[in-house]
Amino acid sequence: MTTFESIISGKSKGLLPGVARKALGGLSLLYRAGIGARNFLYDRKLLNQARLPCPVISVGNLTVGGTGKTPLVEYIARHFIKSGKRVVILSRGYRARKTADGIRNDEAEVLAANVPDAAHIQSRNRVTAGIRAVRQHRPHCIILDDGFQHRRLKRDLDILVIDAASPFGHGRLLPRGLLREPKRCARRAHGIVISKCDEAERRDVERLEKSLAETAPGAEIFRSIYAPVAIEALNEDDGGMAPEEARGRRVFAFCGIGAGRSFHASLEKLGCDVAKMMDFPDHHHYTRKDIDKIEKEFAASDAEFAITTQKDAVKLKSYSLSRVFFLKIKMEFTDAGDGFPAFLNKIVK
Repeated sequence: MTTFESIISGKSKGLLPGVARKALGGLSLLYRAGIGARNFLYDRKLLNQARLPCPVISVGNLTVGGTGKTPLVEYIARHFIKSGKRVVILSRGYRARKTADGIRNDEAEVLAANVPDAAHIQSRNRVTAGIRAVRQHRPHCIILDDGFQHRRLKRDLDILVIDAASPFGHGRLLPRGLLREPKRCARRAHGIVISKCDEAERRDVERLEKSLAETAPGAEIFRSIYAPVAIEALNEDDGGMAPEEARGRRVFAFCGIGAGRSFHASLEKLGCDVAKMMDFPDHHHYTRKDIDKIEKEFAASDAEFAITTQKDAVKLKSYSLSRVFFLKIKMEFTDAGDGFPAFLNKIVK
């Protein structure tokens, strides 16, 4: 847990953390006023939304941090591509950097690797990007990544992703908590995907599902988990392994994602013996100094190999690292039948 999270969660005690919480609470009131005014204008249609000539599916969340948007975007893109549809992903490109394939952020690189048949356009102006996507690719649908708060672009399906283990960011708005919008704004969603259901107690998931059904009575609610796909090596000479081959092996783990605890939980489910876990900030850009520290800690841990996430791995390509692997995951739905695919197919025929 970062210092900031320990303060906003109330775990940090004393005078200074208390003063900080008071100050952050005041800023949250200003943030609430701004968000409330903006939503009021859109809800009353006093601010116009741009409509594209193809279905738009938005995937977003109510909190900052890793709820599972990227795995869900990948799932949706794969679903439509399998049925012969052309898909374009639109995203803002937060913390994008120069890569061999242009200006991309880590999520775009992961999506390019896992769903190469989906075009991906990153731009702060997603209305302009959407118009360009329609002209260049003639898509059957557009997936708006991290789009719940981006209301300028009208969508045909609004999907919220809620982390089962940490659904409402300590129950307070930014910066006092991690909520981007009040919980009641979930009522705009057509569908809600509860992610990482295996990282929370069953009764807590059931309680969350009931709460969401009351808050957003018009939304369909689905449960999901992360499932391991493969463990691949940064250096091709190191080969790779099936997820089950990691059971009982001593590993050194590191990551820079919004929910590092989920990565740790995934390793525990695989049966890994985690010697040490290093956490970096979300979207962290690794420097030579970081790599030196990782290699030093890895050597001291006496682990058989190091392991990170695919989102981190795409930022480590320029470094010659041996015995460093990354875990590939996918989103799976635990609901019986074809509920979520059928939900998608209502929009894109």
